[in-house]
Amino acid sequence: LEKKIRMHHIIIMIFFFIMIIFTFVYRCIWIKGEEKYFIQAFKNSGDLIDPTMEGVSYEEYQNFLNIVKNNVPKVSLRGI
Repeated sequence: LEKKIRMHHIIIMIFFFIMIIFTFVYRCIWIKGEEKYFIQAFKNSGDLIDPTMEGVSYEEYQNFLNIVKNNVPKVSLRGI
C-alpha cells in the first residue's frame, strides 16, 4: 500500500511539472514581441492550501530568464 501511495504522489508531481512547463512555454509564445517582462519569484505566504509548496532555486529562475530572453529583449527577475 505504501508503494502505491508513493507512486501515486510521484505521478501527481510529474503531471504538475509537465503542466508548469507547458504553461511556461505557452506564456513565452504569448509574450513574444513584448518590450519587457518580469518573472516574479514565488514566496510562500504561509496561507497556502498545500503548505509543502515552495519556489524553485535561483538557478532555475535563471534558466527561465534565459528562455524568455529568446522572445523578449528586456526580461528581469523580481522578488529574488
